[in-house]
Amino acid sequence: MTASDDFTILGSGDISAEEIATPPIGYWKFTLKRFSSNKVALLASFLMLLIVLLCILGPVLSGYDSEVIDMKAKNQGPGAGHLFGTDQLGRDLFTRVCEGGRVSIAIGLGGAVISVVVGCIYGGIAAYYGGVADMVMMRVVEIITSVPELLLVIMITVVVDSNSIPTLLFALLVTSWCPIARLVRSQMLQISQSEFVMAARQMGVRPLRII
Repeated sequence: MTASDDFTILGSGDISAEEIATPPIGYWKFTLKRFSSNKVALLASFLMLLIVLLCILGPVLSGYDSEVIDMKAKNQGPGAGHLFGTDQLGRDLFTRVCEGGRVSIAIGLGGAVISVVVGCIYGGIAAYYGGVADMVMMRVVEIITSVPELLLVIMITVVVDSNSIPTLLFALLVTSWCPIARLVRSQMLQISQSEFVMAARQMGVRPLRII
């Protein structure tokens, strides 16, 4: 009896049969492929794009000014002349909705970008330095998040006495970055204990370059 009788050879003797059938793809290509295969995501993206285009081009296409008062056309229902009708002062509601959408989009995108930037920087610094700095910075986050966000926004707008977009962005920024800072801090704490970070510290790399 030979040794080969004690084992069962699995697989194929042909090397080409063991090759991967699907070639490897990058992260962004894989993400785009999954996104394009999701019909719900495609429909939602189309509707979102349509809403954004209407907010941008709607007042131009309607031909009405949102602040022009026409008492002869007040309280009209939706029709060919006014798609959404008019209010009690005769102003075109479709134009006013589109202009309101512009403000909402600007505040949403601007607030999200600023919150992500501030939260990532704050959480990254707290996690990297750790110790007393981390404790103090996280206590500040807890104090800010303990105040209701809506109440804080109302207080800021009342104190500043302004309803402009920069004022609303600042009011939303005061608390919106806190959850992002906590998330980034937790991830950075894991990365800060990695071998490559410890090696960079030992080699004398500056903290800002590591971060």
